[in-house]
Amino acid sequence: GRFHPEQDTLARTMPLRALALFTLLALLPSSAAFMLPPPSLAVPATRSAALGRGAPLPLRAARLYPARRSAASGATTWRSLQVQEEDVVLQTATGPMPTRVIRPVAGGRYPAIVFYSEIFQRTAPIIRAASYLAGHGFVVAVPEIYHDTDGAAGWVGEYDDAGADRGNELKKAKEVGSYDSDAAAVVAFLSSHSSSTGKVGSAGFCIGGHLAMRAALQPGVSAAACWYPTDVHSGDGVCFGAAPEEDTLARVPELADRQVELLMIYGRQDPHVDYTGRFLTYSALHKAGCKFSWHEFNGAHAFMRDEGSKGRFDPELYAQTMAIAVDMFRRKLSEGDQAAVSEGAYDPLLSKC
Repeated sequence: GRFHPEQDTLARTMPLRALALFTLLALLPSSAAFMLPPPSLAVPATRSAALGRGAPLPLRAARLYPARRSAASGATTWRSLQVQEEDVVLQTATGPMPTRVIRPVAGGRYPAIVFYSEIFQRTAPIIRAASYLAGHGFVVAVPEIYHDTDGAAGWVGEYDDAGADRGNELKKAKEVGSYDSDAAAVVAFLSSHSSSTGKVGSAGFCIGGHLAMRAALQPGVSAAACWYPTDVHSGDGVCFGAAPEEDTLARVPELADRQVELLMIYGRQDPHVDYTGRFLTYSALHKAGCKFSWHEFNGAHAFMRDEGSKGRFDPELYAQTMAIAVDMFRRKLSEGDQAAVSEGAYDPLLSKC
């Protein structure tokens, strides 16, 4: 019964927006400067330049953008997502944790996101995804999740069977308490970063989606975007060998108490998080009274991975789900966000009845 203007307005106005766009294009003279986004953007070669590691990112949406012309030459140019990278080492309860920090080049203070990798650690697709978020106005930290585990510091797995086997071994070799202490360290770092507003969210893919959910248990985190989080329903992986009270689903009432917002994103054809697993997770969140949105798409596991996905990468779902996440983080991490709606608050939808 709560009116959600962000979701309601988009659904109601989409047909009108499309009609207005085509009407505008019909009325414009043929010389009007409008152009479709190019298939890729030119990226400077330096690591601290746009988009991270010199690789073009997927476009957020296929829509028309006004061209920008240089006053001096009249040439058409494009605004790129300018970000810069920095490697830092954070001290945790279990040892030093290498962390990549990616933030906008433009000065100012931005909300922050801790972004967790898959079991392969900090691969090129993970850095590109983190850069995509940073380019939308966030300070993003990508920690090395196995920095203290079985000689895996600095390890980056290949997207093959050997890499998957090694990653799965490592995720079970690490105790859940060390995952949590790592999260506390990176959240504290982002909260006090000179380019941060102090507002922090979490996000991640695969095991990273689960770790993002765990990170939301930290007092300083107010929103989490979890893409196909593995083992949440099974108590395996991140929570392997943990006491029942430390299981992630056992602790979701804490998220409800703090009104942390969760964005849960799944592929319906994902064998690692099948229907039964998704149902268990949904039921636990619903029963606890958590504040969450639930999105299932026709996609396989790793549909966000633009490299080594064995044909499962879906650029359209990449754009759609990133847009949903950016919208949530901008709303939830803004200075004006309210943790809860008080009883008796004005409801514009009900007022029409």
